[in-house]
Amino acid sequence: MRPSPERLSTDVLVLGGGGAGIAVACEARAQGARVLVLTKDPLATGDTRISTGIMAVRGSGDAGDDAARLAANMLAAGEGLGDPALVRAFAQDNPGAYGWLLASGLRPRRTPDGHLRLLHAPMGGHDARRSVPHPNGGLDIAAALGARALREEIDALDDTWALRLLVAAGRAAGALAYDARRGRLLEVHAGAVVLATGGLGALFAPHTDQCRGATGDGYALAARAGAALVHMEQVQFTPFGLTWPASSCGLAIGDPLIAGPRGVLLDRDGAVLAEALHRQSRAALAGLIGEALVQGRGTPEGGVWLDLGPNLGDEGWAEGVRAGFAKGLGRVRRAYGARAARFEEPWQITPTAHYHMGGVRADPDGASTLPGLFVAGQALGGLHGGNRLGSTSLSELIVFGRRAGRASARWAGLHPTSDVHAAAEEALAAVHAWMGPPRGSPVQLTRRLQSAAWRSLGPARTLDGLQSLLSELGALEEAARGLRVGECSTWNTRLIERAELESLLAVARQVAEAARTSPSQGAHRVVPRAVSQPSAPAPGTQALTVTIQRSAAAEALRFTWRGDHRPTALEVLQAAQAQDAPDLAFRYGCRTALCGLCTIEINGRPRLACRDRVKDGDRLSALSSLPALRDLVVERSAVRTQLAGRLPGTPAVPTTSPSAAHEALGRCIDCYACLEGCPLHARNPLEPDEALRWGNPCTFLHLQRVRESPGASAEVQQQAVSVAEELGLAACASCKGCRCGVGIRLVQDVIEPLLEARSVLRGTPPRV
Repeated sequence: MRPSPERLSTDVLVLGGGGAGIAVACEARAQGARVLVLTKDPLATGDTRISTGIMAVRGSGDAGDDAARLAANMLAAGEGLGDPALVRAFAQDNPGAYGWLLASGLRPRRTPDGHLRLLHAPMGGHDARRSVPHPNGGLDIAAALGARALREEIDALDDTWALRLLVAAGRAAGALAYDARRGRLLEVHAGAVVLATGGLGALFAPHTDQCRGATGDGYALAARAGAALVHMEQVQFTPFGLTWPASSCGLAIGDPLIAGPRGVLLDRDGAVLAEALHRQSRAALAGLIGEALVQGRGTPEGGVWLDLGPNLGDEGWAEGVRAGFAKGLGRVRRAYGARAARFEEPWQITPTAHYHMGGVRADPDGASTLPGLFVAGQALGGLHGGNRLGSTSLSELIVFGRRAGRASARWAGLHPTSDVHAAAEEALAAVHAWMGPPRGSPVQLTRRLQSAAWRSLGPARTLDGLQSLLSELGALEEAARGLRVGECSTWNTRLIERAELESLLAVARQVAEAARTSPSQGAHRVVPRAVSQPSAPAPGTQALTVTIQRSAAAEALRFTWRGDHRPTALEVLQAAQAQDAPDLAFRYGCRTALCGLCTIEINGRPRLACRDRVKDGDRLSALSSLPALRDLVVERSAVRTQLAGRLPGTPAVPTTSPSAAHEALGRCIDCYACLEGCPLHARNPLEPDEALRWGNPCTFLHLQRVRESPGASAEVQQQAVSVAEELGLAACASCKGCRCGVGIRLVQDVIEPLLEARSVLRGTPPRV
């Protein structure tokens, strides 16, 4: 008996819950439309959250920085491939988009006279200083967007994968989706559908700094439904991604600006490959490195050397690194473990997949060539042409997210949901064909595909390599047809991996075919036949065995990991899934300790799997303070559930910088590790669902952040305290048991100030 989908209906269906998806949803909701967001990861995570948080804001540093000037910079950077209409729309709406974020609660640093603080120099390709960093990078932007979604009570379903678009009467009319949390299929009928699904960086994993969810779903869904794509060959590789050690492979260490005036690139023999790196575009540098690797001039580990040492005497460079890139560099340097990198020593780097300039062809309002289908964010193609100008992606999310939100709401008002029975039956039949007794491993096929894509679709391509990849894709597609994933059940990892493999196979073919027929331009560089690359010597191996707690105690998995270094918990989980347990369920996103998705317990203590290394005999299990869904996956909607409809109004836009306390609270990554020591949650005698009804440190942190925000009125502060009291602040014993994985002082900076404010409001002495 195959499962029948549950039917839902909405005006605007948004696929993707990152920055673009939230902007779409909020703007469509403001137009009076009913909105439903389906998102694979929790709302307000994804690449927006883990970004450096640097945004291009026209006019922020130069009175002469008008729309024409910004548009000219973008078109020049894109080497003439950018769509002028999209570029003009972006340049025109750019300041208003940043103002919308400020009104959502974003708090940038400011100069004493109230102006935005900017990077110390223009980023590559800009002819004006207009790039604005934020105290906690993308975390600040994601927090502001997430808070806005909460205030506007946007309906969203996390852990939900869109499998097919439904097309009826020649227009997009909904989607078939898998709700992993509840183990059900959904048939969603909608007046309009908006793709805000992000990019395709996962195609090149581990050579990417994008989240694992960037599997090109939007491109695959759109193409399958008949929408046109554009510039699919144009994949942006940021040039400075680590290639060694293995646990840090693909993590970016910064924009070319970080190289400073004296940084140089060296090949394996120490010969200079390039100088004046800070003045070159990402595409130019990535292509140059890629070509050197194809020519056999790379290190055995597949990289070249980035030497920043000559800059060490330059105070301006050092200040710029601290201002714009210090936090990101710190996270990446920790990935080295005991082999901590220093600026005095060259870093072994290779380009890493960072962004996709291609995507779904659309007009400035996000309307695709398929009526009723709209697109925003990285899923939108054509804006950046052959190279994206640094710091424009976060602004783009808001500009085109708001445009698509308004346009999709207007369309849905004129085109209510229609009969999609035939389309739904066809989509359901395709998904049912995947089901049956488990057979084959989607994970292993995905790893083969990612390895082949990196070899043939990386920053330098050969015609032979592209042809070889197309042949290999045929074999992988045939193997994928033989996979079976079991039945539709809660967090069916095989089903999830099968769906994402289908997307990755589709986009790999789209990129390869576009590259084979396109001339070298922008980020697409075709070079002569490759020279064999020297291979690294076989590393010494060490083995360690860990126990991975499955859903039932009897299913504990003992797994032996072998490699040349002490692995992170995430490396062990990935290896176990690929080798022994294709259905092992766990979460991860960024690999840089920013998204918080990979929190697990190691020997009973909450840890970030991407950051914490394991030793022989360790035990990996799910967070005990949240309801388990399957294996290491837990229910993560506690804070959003508790704050829905209760978050205080947005404080006024300040003219001063955020306080040190507000900046500190902005470091929260929603990892929920602070619940471990809370007596109301960790190993709680209450039923898990009942425990979630109590307030928790994460909830109070969000409320205190609003209260600490510059510009917060007395009314907003009082409302924050009142909500905290309503959600159980009084139950907190200030036992100092809650702990934070990123260094926030929860008791001193969150709990005690709220308790003191509560006492003042009630006219009672503060509790000691």
